[in-house]
Amino acid sequence: MRISIYNGKNEEISIVEGKKTLSLVHNKEYAEGDKIIISADEEKFLWIKLDQFVQEAFVYAPKGVVGYDIPFGKHRWAYHYCAFEGDSHTITVREVVPSNFEQRRNLAVNPIDQRNNESYYPHASANIVTNDAGFFEAKNAIDGQTITDGHGPYPWQSWGSDKADNAEFKLDFGRTVIIDEVVLYLRSDDFEAHDTYWESGILEFSDGTTQEIGMVKSPTAQRYAIEPRSVTWLKLHSLKRALPEAFAALTEIEVYGYEAKNRGNEV
Repeated sequence: MRISIYNGKNEEISIVEGKKTLSLVHNKEYAEGDKIIISADEEKFLWIKLDQFVQEAFVYAPKGVVGYDIPFGKHRWAYHYCAFEGDSHTITVREVVPSNFEQRRNLAVNPIDQRNNESYYPHASANIVTNDAGFFEAKNAIDGQTITDGHGPYPWQSWGSDKADNAEFKLDFGRTVIIDEVVLYLRSDDFEAHDTYWESGILEFSDGTTQEIGMVKSPTAQRYAIEPRSVTWLKLHSLKRALPEAFAALTEIEVYGYEAKNRGNEV
């Protein structure tokens, strides 16, 4: 495996190579245009920690490559204010061990997802993003943060769908997984004065099935049991806001289940 950092001129400015577990220390401030490239010889499941202030991510790289653009300006507002700052950065990568495939876990979480980046998964996307702002992008709904009582920059980043009635959120797993539960955290920044909530919606799955769900005005987790099924993606759509004049947003989605790979028992 290899961890490389490239600058805006596509010049490699830091590199480390090895097997199983790698760490790269980059003693230089990031500049706009810098990107991290993690590469392997084949498809990989990896644990990746890109920054001290960003949670470690369990990702699937179907081509063995993970590319990550260092965020700058307003794009950095969705992260802890210390993330990617300073002149000392440590990046760690380790291969996923077989026992991880047997554990029931949140298959949706990916703190290093980026908009329009499909080199690794899970990956979130949406047809509408409020003001096209970084802290309202779909990726924020799978970053592991569940603080619902505000909106805007970290720690209140969310998927903001403006006041649209046709908003749609998609979560791609990039491979087949077995799911049995979906959990939603609706943003609750002063209900009625700023935010409203969705009263209902539809979960659509890649196997062609759907499930209608109801939602309530609550800042806490709302759980939905799912008949176990093998899927590669799911969508949340047909969302009905309780108050047409207010915003509705998704702080976080969690999807629980198992990796199908190496299990031999897809449903």
